[in-house]
Amino acid sequence: PVTILLTPLISVAIPGIFASLALGFPFPALGGFLAGGVELILLICQLLVSRVAELPGVAPWVPRWWLVAIPVGGLLPIFLLREASVGFRRRIRGDVRGALVGVGIASSLLLWPPLSQGRGDDVEIHILDVGQGDGVLVRSTAGHWVLVDAGMRSPTFDYGRERVVPFLRRRGVRELELVIITHPHLDHFGGVPAVMEAVSLRGVYDPAWPTGSRPYLELVEEARERGLSWNVAREGASFDLDGVEFQVFHPRPADVVPGLTDDPNDVSVVIRLRFGDFSALLTGDAPAEVERRIAAELGPIHLLKAGHHGSRTSTGSTLLDETRPRVAVLSMGRNNLYGHPHPEVVDRLTRHGILTLRTDQSGTVSVRARRNGEFGVRAERGEELTKTYRDGGDASYLP
Repeated sequence: PVTILLTPLISVAIPGIFASLALGFPFPALGGFLAGGVELILLICQLLVSRVAELPGVAPWVPRWWLVAIPVGGLLPIFLLREASVGFRRRIRGDVRGALVGVGIASSLLLWPPLSQGRGDDVEIHILDVGQGDGVLVRSTAGHWVLVDAGMRSPTFDYGRERVVPFLRRRGVRELELVIITHPHLDHFGGVPAVMEAVSLRGVYDPAWPTGSRPYLELVEEARERGLSWNVAREGASFDLDGVEFQVFHPRPADVVPGLTDDPNDVSVVIRLRFGDFSALLTGDAPAEVERRIAAELGPIHLLKAGHHGSRTSTGSTLLDETRPRVAVLSMGRNNLYGHPHPEVVDRLTRHGILTLRTDQSGTVSVRARRNGEFGVRAERGEELTKTYRDGGDASYLP
């Protein structure tokens, strides 16, 4: 029905676009007038589609595996029935054959996720492409998820709604165990409200740094209205999720004192993930001073989510010398205004022999790790090769 309503509008808009382009050169005023009319028509189309899509059941999201599981589950019983003898097929009533197809589809939907998403003893870390911001998803061996930051939100684009939520829905995620906000900067927590609307959430974790940021206070209020628990991240705090240990190394209680600093980056939550022999470090936007203080306590790590989007104020030599990461990922936007990554940081990572990936070039970077320390790295796009790392050996390619 919506298509029927839109067809005459689009039929007018398309020739209007070409007419405004053609007339814009000899008659700029007339071309601009036509372009304004076309824009109005397209805005009406966009508004109509958006409003209808918000109605219950109109635009359902389905996990990505459904696109394979449903055809397989439907076609396999049909194929088996066709291959059976003619006499056997005749003895099976039509409704029974239909039930067999239904059972095949249901079985595929139940069995496909563990088959398609790898072994149950793997942990996944996805450093999402959320532009000039941070967004990291961690999946435990039991299929429970934790989100660390959710990207930027602006008047024109919400990375939480446009990048984080679609990723969760493609993976069939309906609930998050926890959202960790490293610090109250909009490029880290801006997408959290959209995530709250899309999936169930058990609680929030953040440094509880006093700030007058209106978007942040609105987020706190929304969490309170939803009855979410709000937990304070402090040095020494830790929790376990299906064998994945999350340990907080910063901030200390003395760091979160009103008036001590006016920069939320100074209280950015630094978390080390440990799963058996594998470990990863998520530094938020913590500056080099914080890195130097905690570096000796961290021990060797395999994966580093580099600090502050590749700014030269983070990812210092002390941290790299002490932790010796195998892979580092820089989360940043394309052609950003800050000059990230800074050449000093890139050169530092190169000199330490660290494979470095950038979300602006490679898109979302996914890591799958095993208890024995072996882990694989996969880039969404770009020329980086998918690799698997084994401690004490060279990288070899994943099948």
